[in-house]
Amino acid sequence: MVSFTLVPMLAARMVRPGQGVGHGEGLGARLARGWNRAYDGLAAAYGRSLAWSLDRKWVPLAVTSLVLVGSLVLFRFVGGEFIPTTDQGQCQVLIELPEGTSLSRTGEVADRVARIAGAHPEVEGVMVKVGGEARGIEDAAVLVRLKPVKERSLGVNAFMNVLRPELAGIPDARLSVSAVGEARAGQADLEIEILADDPTQLLAAAGSVYEVVQPGCPGLPRCGPATSPASPN
Repeated sequence: MVSFTLVPMLAARMVRPGQGVGHGEGLGARLARGWNRAYDGLAAAYGRSLAWSLDRKWVPLAVTSLVLVGSLVLFRFVGGEFIPTTDQGQCQVLIELPEGTSLSRTGEVADRVARIAGAHPEVEGVMVKVGGEARGIEDAAVLVRLKPVKERSLGVNAFMNVLRPELAGIPDARLSVSAVGEARAGQADLEIEILADDPTQLLAAAGSVYEVVQPGCPGLPRCGPATSPASPN
């Protein structure tokens, strides 16, 4: 409504012949005239190419089909994912301990995680937070800040894949490692969740799943009945 009513009215009252953008000999006027000539040429070329394409409909159809087939072939080599993880140089380890765990025990586990993470040359600093909003002193979080990208050989995803097996040996703790800023915070690329009422059946099922998954992941830590299974996501 504005473009068809107000703008023409204002143009009729305010714009005078020989005035406005593109008129005169100033630098701005010359640039405006050059832009208009280039845009008019582009519009004319587009009109000619459109008319040519409509007269030869098989050409754009063939080109589009080739681009589609080529994209499918290249996808095998490029790969992809639904929500890629960005490397912001930070990751976090969320720690969940059993109900009734003391504050000192939670602090000990968090400090152990911080020492393991901080021992890597890619790490610039580590921050520990004991106590969570959901459950309380049984939860903790360790924020790991990596060095700038040019100063480290591992990206944040590769670093997390190295860190997870190292944390799996901590008993009685459920650990999840995720990149800071992830849309799916707290989740890994692949998760297998097993539910059971009987702990014996749960451990047996976990062992069966381990035997299936482990051949493709030689570094996967083994969880057994001797300790509560650590769960590095």
